[in-house]
Amino acid sequence: MAGCPFPGMDPYLEEPRLFPGLHDRLIVYFSDLLQPLVRPRYYVEIRERIYFTLPPERYPDLSLRRHSAPDGVGREVPFRGGGAAVAVAADEPVRLVRTVRERETYLEIRELESDTLVTVLEILSPANKLGVGADQYRDKQAQLLAAPGHLVEVDLLRAGTRVSAAGPPAARLPAFHSLVSVCRADAREQVEVYPFTLRDRLPRVRIPLRRPDADTVLDLPAAFARACESADYALRLPYTQPPPRPELNPEDAAWVREQLAAAGFAPE
Repeated sequence: MAGCPFPGMDPYLEEPRLFPGLHDRLIVYFSDLLQPLVRPRYYVEIRERIYFTLPPERYPDLSLRRHSAPDGVGREVPFRGGGAAVAVAADEPVRLVRTVRERETYLEIRELESDTLVTVLEILSPANKLGVGADQYRDKQAQLLAAPGHLVEVDLLRAGTRVSAAGPPAARLPAFHSLVSVCRADAREQVEVYPFTLRDRLPRVRIPLRRPDADTVLDLPAAFARACESADYALRLPYTQPPPRPELNPEDAAWVREQLAAAGFAPE
């Protein structure tokens, strides 16, 4: 089996070590799907953003830590000179949390004749939704919303802070795990949202262009299926183990086990 055993988002792909690969595959396949639909007036370009953040699960602005050895004085290191060996205590270093260089891809749809930016499409990553990364993403989001273009955000992740343009009003929606939001340049007071759970098919999303051109459609299920098949995720993911955090409620956890059993994956 090369495909995904779930009808929509695979919770096992939320593992932070795996999601970057899925992210980049989806960006490429989104571009492949959209380009034929928007030509000849527009073109789709893959862009890359580089920024620096803290390692996962460490989010202070700066961390200075002194570590003492168990005896409180440091490790004894014998000095072997010309005479008898003399035990000395090692000095303790100051340990700093090093920033990490992050690379992130996203899509732009531009008008061919004028090269005007029309729509930005973002896929949110784990780094976008936690700690310093969430603050950095909100800053970038604010810049995009202040510019005269559309913003589409695809959030497939259950974990982390909800940082999409849907904002706090999304909390009033029926229970959902993931969300796609579309913020149109000419209607900033409204956000179109596509909420969905693990049990739902991924949505097919309206992608706005410049007026008077009609919206085009991003077939998210087709792109996701292609990514899963090309990466052979069904052969690589630890389906015999529970999915990564956050933990599912008992009903969803039972449903996940049923889906995996039907696909031939037996728990260990």
